[in-house]
Amino acid sequence: MHANYPWQIKERYKLNFVADFFNVFNSTKIRLPNQNAQLNNGIPNADFLKPQLFYLPFNMRLGLRFEF
Repeated sequence: MHANYPWQIKERYKLNFVADFFNVFNSTKIRLPNQNAQLNNGIPNADFLKPQLFYLPFNMRLGLRFEF
């Protein structure tokens, strides 16, 4: 999600307040399952299709942008 609030300072100058929100609902979806079916020498992998990596929790980025 993205929010932007422009503020006109003078005719040629503008200040933008910017906010970006990531993973707004704070879901923990799987990003990468273990895709190795076998280990070395044909040994079955006990962790096959188990999650290795999840999406990051909620975070946000705030910023200012000065345009002239």
